[in-house]
Amino acid sequence: MKVMIFLTGFLALFYTPFSASSHHPIFLSVTNLQHNKQEGKLEMFCKIFTNDFELVLKQKNKEADLLNPKKKNASNLIINSYIQSHLSISVDGRKMDFNFMGFEQEEDALLIFYQVDCNVVPKQIIFENSLLYDYKKGQMNIMHVEVNGIRKSSKLNNPETKAIFQF
Repeated sequence: MKVMIFLTGFLALFYTPFSASSHHPIFLSVTNLQHNKQEGKLEMFCKIFTNDFELVLKQKNKEADLLNPKKKNASNLIINSYIQSHLSISVDGRKMDFNFMGFEQEEDALLIFYQVDCNVVPKQIIFENSLLYDYKKGQMNIMHVEVNGIRKSSKLNNPETKAIFQF
């Protein structure tokens, strides 16, 4: 009888599917940046696995609770502070200030939105990106940039932090 209970438990362990939210094989963020010529803005969003991001934020602020609607204002401050300290953008040699627009949950990831005032069509965009490098050595950060309908992409592997886009 004990052998049957053991075997049932053992088999259940191997046949239970892993949840995508508790385990995933890659660690990455994706940042999309698009120039909106009509509005004179760069529109940006970062997509980061929620569980990874929350673990990083809790290292710095134990109150981080990204999915609790009652803590939305506190989460906005915590998220923006982290992103601003790990991501910077320069356009044509000038460091840009980006404005936090909010975030939303999309499946197992957060989408974090920003806008940057940019009245010129960029010729060069430089990213300094170390998002979640303080979490995993295997972290990758992918950036997609679109200017005048031309899309370019780059991938940074921890510890690489700089990506340059020429248009």
